[in-house]
Order: sequence, then C-alpha cells, then structure tokens
Amino acid sequence: MARRTGGSKPREDHGDHGSMSRGVLFVATGDRCRREVSEAVAFLARTNPAFPVTVCTDDVGALEPIRSLGAQLVRLDRSTQTLADKVAGLQLTPYDRTLFLDTDAFLAGRADDVPSLLDRFDLAAAHAPGRSGARVHMYESDDLPSAFPQLNTGVIALRRGPVVRRTLERWAEIYAASPHHRHDQPAFRRAVYESGAAVAVVPPEWNALAGPAYYSGPVQVLHVHGLTADEAAVRVARLNATTGPRLVTPSGEILEAPVPTLTGERTSQRTYSVRARSDIPHLLNRLGLLGTGVEVGVKEGKYSEAILEGWQGRLLVSVDPWLEAEPGEYVDIANVPQERHDTFLAATQARLSRFGRRSQIWRLTGDEAATRIADSSLDFVYLDARHDYASVQNDLAVWFPKVRPGGIVAGHDYLDGDLPEGVFGVRSAVDEFFGALGLGVGSTTAEPATFPSWLVRLPAVSLSRAS
Repeated sequence: MARRTGGSKPREDHGDHGSMSRGVLFVATGDRCRREVSEAVAFLARTNPAFPVTVCTDDVGALEPIRSLGAQLVRLDRSTQTLADKVAGLQLTPYDRTLFLDTDAFLAGRADDVPSLLDRFDLAAAHAPGRSGARVHMYESDDLPSAFPQLNTGVIALRRGPVVRRTLERWAEIYAASPHHRHDQPAFRRAVYESGAAVAVVPPEWNALAGPAYYSGPVQVLHVHGLTADEAAVRVARLNATTGPRLVTPSGEILEAPVPTLTGERTSQRTYSVRARSDIPHLLNRLGLLGTGVEVGVKEGKYSEAILEGWQGRLLVSVDPWLEAEPGEYVDIANVPQERHDTFLAATQARLSRFGRRSQIWRLTGDEAATRIADSSLDFVYLDARHDYASVQNDLAVWFPKVRPGGIVAGHDYLDGDLPEGVFGVRSAVDEFFGALGLGVGSTTAEPATFPSWLVRLPAVSLSRAS
C-alpha cells in the first residue's frame, strides 16, 4: 500500500473538463535511485522552479532535504526495488497530466511542453533507440506487429483516465509475469498495444540517452546515469552548443551534420586568425556581424572601448561583477581588493559613456548575465573573465549557446600554466571544448606569447547564392 505525505489523496478518473493539474513525477526506491533523484530535482528546480514535482519513494526520511526544493513526497510502502515500483508509483500520481521522469533524467526544457500533448493524446514517450529485453536486439513479442514501436519508459507523459489506468494495470501484470524481470519496456509495449491508447511519439531530444544519437534541435531531457546536477548542466550545454542537425558518436564526440543550402552546397567551418585582438572588431564588420555582442570580464573597460571604436554593430553589453573573490578561491592578478574593483567600474562607466545607446554595462556574473540573453541571439561573445580551467569550461558551456550560427566566440589569454599573473587553464579548456565539436580554434598572431586571444566562427548556412 502507499501513503502520501504533504499532499492530497489521488483523485479518481474524471472527464476532460475544468482546470487540469500538471506536474513532474519521479519514483525513487533504493539507495541509488534516491541519490539520483536528489540531483534530478535540484536540476529541475533551476530549469523549472515553479513547476510542481512529486517523488514517490520507499524512504521519505532519506529525501526530506528535497522538500526545500519544492518537492512533495509520497511513501511507497511495499517497494520491491525493481522496475515494478515505477508502475506502482505512476498509479499514485496526484496530477491530471503527469510528466514521469526516471531518477537519472534531467529536464532542461519547459516542463509543460510534453504534458501539453495530453490534450489530444493519452500518453507520450520517445521511441527506444534499442530493443531492451531478453532478446536484446529484437522485439520481445513476435505476435505484435513489427511496425509497432517500443517506447523508452524513462520519460512518459500520461493523462489521467480509464485508458491510462488500464494501461498501467496491464503493464504491471505483464511485467510481473515476465520470467526475466530486468526490463520493463517490452511489457510496456504490449500493454500500450493492447490498451488502444492514443500515443504521441516525441522527438529524441526529449529523451537524450547515453550512447550514439542524432539530434536536430536543443536537447530537452538528458537521460544519463551517474551525473550530479552541475555535471548534467555542463553535459546539456555541450550537447546544445549547436542546435542544428548533429551526430553523437559512441565515444561521445559531437559531429555537426552538414546542412545543404538551397543551391545544394554544404556548409563548412573555417578557422580565422587575426594579428591582434584590436583587429577582431574589424573582422566582425567584414563578416556582417553587426547586431549584439557581449564582453564577459571587463575590468577597466579598455577592450570594450576598443570594440565600440572599431566595430559598427548595434549594441555591446559589458559584463563584470566587479567583485573581490577570496584569495584561495581564485588565484589571479585580476583578483584585487574591492576598492580597486569599485575604481575599475567607475573607470568603465566613464570610458563607455560616450557611446550612448550602443553600450550597456551589466554588473553581474557571467552566469547571471547569460540567463537574461536568449539562445542564438548574439553575433559574438568575448570571454575574459576567470582564467582557471574549470571557470573557462563553465563560461564556454554557458555562453556558447547564446551565439547564433555564423557568429564568433572568442576570448583572451589563450595559454596554460602557473604564471606570475595567476593559474591559467584557458587553452586546455578551449581546445577540449571546440575539439569535441570538431571546430578549429584560431588565435592572434602578433601579440605577446603570454597574452594571445583565441577565436572560433560557428558554422553557418550561406544563402548568398540561393536567389
């Protein structure tokens, strides 16, 4: 039997009228799943902070901390710590429209996108890329039509009603009768087939599993074992560094698929180099990148001033927190007392005031500023914030998705090492990030060896000869 803590009794089936409640449901039984769901709920609290979430578990006490993230807890008393718990938990959902996620599924997209399908369908799920079951690469049941798909049960949207209730009951029966008790997807396939449920098959971006895959659009749900919320955020950002057609190889390499233009030619990526970073504004002009750009890490505003003097674009946003960090937290010549930071901010304001509406100064961290900027909206970003490896990795993951196809991602201090100026890991972080995407990195050629800049132009479809 089950007991609910902190919530109302599940409602009975009802018609499609009035306000329909929606929410995310996890089922977490056993130590591993409870650890995973803590990270998944923490991730969900970042991406969909106001969306209701319920966790069905065999140990409410162990998950008490996630109540602070807005999660409701439901006790599953008779846990078998098998996949049968998934079906039992689904039958306890408090929502009319439920988005069920496995405990290792991280929801990056809008939580109500898939449940919105339930206005027309009984359930929605992504096609399983493999065949799970005792026969592995073949469907478990020979008597079902081979054209009827096997759906992955890690991400399912369900509409409360008699059809779904019967489907869940039949799923539990078939799974219990299985001699293998390892995979639940063959049982789900048969239960859905027998129920006659109206099924929407969602794109693979809504169930991005580990292993090889093809995506065309932003990954919305990352479904991978063993990640923390922070690690999942980095993985999602890497997968979405480009949102066009792309292949993920078995080794995890991301290969951008060539995109045909209207003339049939295919795009390619060229590596750009310039003499000095003072030439980057002129490169932006030549490439027609004249919309909005961002510099992250401004200090006294000297390079923001140089950009605005040489670049013909509409708006430069200069981002810096101008905030002292603990000496042990960040070893860098730029980590100065707060009084100096205040002086730097005043100098930046004075230096950039003459550019009027073409200049905006945001006193924010890079992460904070990025939340205010839409993906694929920038013509360029220039990264010159913290120089340690982990911080550069984070800046790339956060800012790369903000730059449109054909735009420029660039930055300062393209080097590694323990230098008098601080501990640098810029080159390693940049090379690894873009190397994984198959993109070459250019650099300045006539600046001091210790302070070169790097730059990458994102691939873009050229329609110049398509008229």
